[in-house]
Amino acid sequence: MDKINKLSHKEILLNKLDRNKELLFPIIVIIIGFMIRLVNTSVLLENELHYFRQCQTAITIQCYLKDGWSLFHYEMPVFGKNWQIILECPIYQSIVFGVMKMFHAVNIDFCCKIVSIVIFMLSTIYLWKIVCLINSSQSACWVVAVYVFSPYNIYWSRAALIDYTSVLFALAYVYYFIKWLERDSKKSYVFAMFFGGLAYLQKGTTMIPTVIFLGGI
Repeated sequence: MDKINKLSHKEILLNKLDRNKELLFPIIVIIIGFMIRLVNTSVLLENELHYFRQCQTAITIQCYLKDGWSLFHYEMPVFGKNWQIILECPIYQSIVFGVMKMFHAVNIDFCCKIVSIVIFMLSTIYLWKIVCLINSSQSACWVVAVYVFSPYNIYWSRAALIDYTSVLFALAYVYYFIKWLERDSKKSYVFAMFFGGLAYLQKGTTMIPTVIFLGGI
């Protein structure tokens, strides 16, 4: 019995080591990807090329800093005054505003970039988990590497945009939905509906390919 117990303990330790080795790759990728995106984050809004949507997002945050936070009353300069046409739920803007208030920051552009990078990296974790669920950890390594180091993602993942926030919520929705299908867990179902709802509120179009993907599983 003692020999059997020793063997079982060894097997448990070996399994833990194998799992740690599997996690090592995505952790390294995330760290390197994060460092790459930190380059030149101190450039101010007026000194960098910003498209309309990025300026629009920054203006909403500026409105929060000036007038206080409000879920339904905020400036959204699309159709002119009174600039309160609600086209999206300001989840991303609220997160940036909260971070700025917490750290007493004043540079909206810099804070937007940092928050966007962190959100993108969180989405990477859920992408890794999804691929591991439906395929293998080896496949997940390749998918995560392409996702993190894609020039398109490097450029846009640090922009003052809501898009990767909706991607994060959508990926979390997919992950918990698959877990619910596999285990019929009420907890996974609740998390799936919660993140799916947030994804729709942040940017409804992000959920279209997500739902199509789930339909094919």
